[in-house]
Amino acid sequence: MSKSFSLTWLPTTGEFGPRGGIGDFEHHEKLATRFGASYCQSREDRFNNIGEPSPDNTQVRLSDGVLFFEQGALGDGITVDNANYNMIAVDMGFKYKGFSVQGEFYSRKLSKFESTEPLPINKIVDNGYSLQIGYMVLPRLLNAYLINSYFWDEFKRNPWEIGGGLNFYPLKSRSFRVNGQLMHVSKSAAGGTFGLYTGGQTGSTLTVGVDFML
Repeated sequence: MSKSFSLTWLPTTGEFGPRGGIGDFEHHEKLATRFGASYCQSREDRFNNIGEPSPDNTQVRLSDGVLFFEQGALGDGITVDNANYNMIAVDMGFKYKGFSVQGEFYSRKLSKFESTEPLPINKIVDNGYSLQIGYMVLPRLLNAYLINSYFWDEFKRNPWEIGGGLNFYPLKSRSFRVNGQLMHVSKSAAGGTFGLYTGGQTGSTLTVGVDFML
């Protein structure tokens, strides 16, 4: 069982666009603001199928992209079986006349390890932020944006990314979007079987995609 909560405050306009979407597609004539805070706590384990053991079942990663429950992640031949996961995040967003700013600051702590052998550390704390700045170059048609994120991690690797892209709305509606994005990442902490990142990746990625929303 995990426990979490999230609080959101919309002090100026009482809304932040449909679904709280990023980018000022609606072209707010009055400054729209959103502030939020979230917290999550859970006791994590390897969640393994005994017949096919794999740490991929629980996607908790270290800042170098290594799966936390993988054998050897924190010491040669040592496997972590259980750990506490705590994460807190605060976010803020602003929209005004086509301009938008969206930022988030977060901190994650892994602690109370249960492992097959004693470990050299008893907790891991990582901090970071993500930022996106955008502008509707052509109202309700074309949005340009920049992205950046950075981590201050326990192992002093300090992963980061920077990039930008374009969102094109051919129907002048949020329900249909064509996106093109170019980003460069250094020592990616993220990774998965599907997505833009591979754990430990350093390099550039160009993507083109199409979104449909009902």
